[in-house]
Amino acid sequence: MERALLILNPRAGKMVLQSKLYDIVETLSRRYQVTVCPTKYRNHATELAMAAGEQGYDIVICAGGDGTLNETVCGIMQAGHGIPVGYIPAGSTNDFAAGLHLSMDPVEAAASIVDGSLHDQDIGLFNGQRRFTYIASFGAFTETSYSTSQSLKNMLGHLAYLLSGIKSMTKIKSIPMKLVCDGVAVEGPWLFGAVTNAASIGGVLKLKDEKLNFHDGIFEIILVRKPKNILQLNKIVLGLLRYEYDGELVHYLKASRVECFYDGELSWSLDGEQAMANQTAVIENLHHGVQIQFRDPDQNEE
Repeated sequence: MERALLILNPRAGKMVLQSKLYDIVETLSRRYQVTVCPTKYRNHATELAMAAGEQGYDIVICAGGDGTLNETVCGIMQAGHGIPVGYIPAGSTNDFAAGLHLSMDPVEAAASIVDGSLHDQDIGLFNGQRRFTYIASFGAFTETSYSTSQSLKNMLGHLAYLLSGIKSMTKIKSIPMKLVCDGVAVEGPWLFGAVTNAASIGGVLKLKDEKLNFHDGIFEIILVRKPKNILQLNKIVLGLLRYEYDGELVHYLKASRVECFYDGELSWSLDGEQAMANQTAVIENLHHGVQIQFRDPDQNEE
């Protein structure tokens, strides 16, 4: 029988994992001999995932939010042992899981791992050091992703991001930045920017693209200029809601490598975790960087 390491974040989301733990383990036990390791501090999941190779595990399954997944994937890639990852989403927004159409029910997500197959997944590399699973962002609402308290996220879900973000809108300054996206330069004062490998951002902003996938070696890039008046603000909001990127206020690009140039130090958010970068940020797509195991919903139709 294959061996699975289940990394569990007991504080994730509304802490439903604790009440569902028996059912999760029972489901996984149909295929795996399961060892459960709750996380106890920041980056604990990374340490556990790094050690999994030497300990002879066949798969590392993480149960938690996007941050827990980020730590787990970072551990897998830093160790270089190439063990596949299973994901049981239990966070406040679960953007990554939504893109893969994973069930938000922990037991159903566990069953998807048991009955699933391996899928290659692109990973992001930030300034040659830090990895992210689905998004690197700056500007409006970025600070919200890592400064909103876990208790508020648990109570309100993605509404917490909106409330905290709206509260900080008056403090937000536009960020003059030049981006070179696979050789294509775009420049301006930006209210918000995201280099992403997901179909949604913060559970609120959705991307609609028939060619969108997460293993093509290409990032999706959203750039929003700061509105000069209420009319432009309305145009931006309506454009995002209707998936209309006019190239004037909202830019939508695709690239495998994004170089960002700006003055001073800038705070970025990588999967909801803060990262500082001075004057330059280079974001690269690590094509097929990790393997995720799940049951593709399209397979059910065959």
